[in-house]
Amino acid sequence: MNIKVKISRNILKIVSLLTLVIPLLIFNLFFLKWYIGLPLCGCLITALWLYISNQLHCASINTIFGKKDNDYVITLPGLVCCIAVAAAWSYLAGIGGRFTQSNDFHGRNAIFHDLVNHSWPVYIGDGQVALTYYIGYWMIPGLMAKGWALLFGPELMWKFANAVLLLQTIWYLILTFLLFLSLLDRNSHVILLLLLFVLFSGMDGLMCFLKDKWSTHLEFWADDWQYSSNTTCMFWVFNQAVPAWLATLLFVYSIDDYYAYALLGAAVSLHAPFPLIGIFIFCASFFILRLFLCKGKKQRFIHLKSIFSWCNILSLIAVIPALLYLVSNNSVSNESLHIDLYPNKYSRFEFFLAILVFELIEWGMYALMILPRYWKQPAYVISCISLMFIPLFKAGGYYNDFPMRASIPALLIMMLYCAHSFINWESDRHKALILLLAAFLAIGTFTPLTEFKRGFDEYTENEYRPVIRDDYKTVVSELASTNNFICDDLEESCFFKYFAYTYHP
Repeated sequence: MNIKVKISRNILKIVSLLTLVIPLLIFNLFFLKWYIGLPLCGCLITALWLYISNQLHCASINTIFGKKDNDYVITLPGLVCCIAVAAAWSYLAGIGGRFTQSNDFHGRNAIFHDLVNHSWPVYIGDGQVALTYYIGYWMIPGLMAKGWALLFGPELMWKFANAVLLLQTIWYLILTFLLFLSLLDRNSHVILLLLLFVLFSGMDGLMCFLKDKWSTHLEFWADDWQYSSNTTCMFWVFNQAVPAWLATLLFVYSIDDYYAYALLGAAVSLHAPFPLIGIFIFCASFFILRLFLCKGKKQRFIHLKSIFSWCNILSLIAVIPALLYLVSNNSVSNESLHIDLYPNKYSRFEFFLAILVFELIEWGMYALMILPRYWKQPAYVISCISLMFIPLFKAGGYYNDFPMRASIPALLIMMLYCAHSFINWESDRHKALILLLAAFLAIGTFTPLTEFKRGFDEYTENEYRPVIRDDYKTVVSELASTNNFICDDLEESCFFKYFAYTYHP
């Protein structure tokens, strides 16, 4: 018997937003002075209550694909597929420490160690240095590990913390997959759609073949820019990518929720500041577009008034300390976001040609294949424009993190349009273009498959034992790029001077 499970889209949105917001509540409660943290938690809880009250009274939901009824029905096998793919993907990414971990786990594990082993906020050594990073994804596992240590002692605390981190990642991905499937209104071909999510990537393999430049990380072919595949993000920067996917899907499910845009931004701020910029581009663009489409001054005033809702105002107040915490990081003050056209490396023609090839390979060919169907869709147009210009900006040190991470929301929305074009194959007048799209996406699978192969190869070479990248143990290790993880000028930091609990040796 094909059992069906009914899921309320409103409840799914509420649970997803709560999942993202809880780490910010924990941060405000445990990192800030009590007389600041408690009122800010009150502001955030009030904003959540206003959001939940509004959602529970919505009979339908307006998405980038039009209005949806509140109820979404998925088959039980489809739900099991979501759980299984979420668990397998998390396990193979090395989260929890049971398989191969990428080199970036040295830094990820160091941050996690410091959050687990130290009181909050994390002052290290003699208290002259503090951990400052987007730590949202480790808040719940870190807090639960401290609770474990109080009850059972510190012996198994690290293993327990990693188990919670793995379960949390699976939970985030289940919510992400359910939002993804319900947005497309699909309860069939679930496994194919989930495989598209896992294997979505630019055609890096094609350029590696043409340039004869193979490696275990195919995205390096472009040298100066990189748009990461979903699996690359999962294996290297899960702490940013997974919350960013969930937040982006919440946005495309909430394009008319102007009153709660700031709440969505606050929810993702401590997880993924660069993807937050990508989400902000969509929020601002949709709001401005709708403002221009308003008829008459009265309608325009009502639209403007919606952005100044209590939900937005309280959310902005509640997130101020977290933003100050993030900008206190050394790397932010040393290299802020700026435009960089690499003038010393390229002539103008060489730069134009290089970036044109990059754009076409990473997303442009996909966008061209679905252009006839979606060229009037605002989210499609905004995705194209943002993906076109994001590589012109630089931030994040040697590897230029900004293009890799700020592009996550737009790439996810591009993937959504690709998936939507496949499920509407029968009604599409340009079937040849959709077949070409499928061929290009198949070429793109070389990138994530190479990531999987690297993991299996290292696991096999290590005699089928987990490959753990945990050499640093702390962010102030001599082996670590310390500047990316700390604030060493606490006296000049607004956050540590006025908001944070002070250090007591």
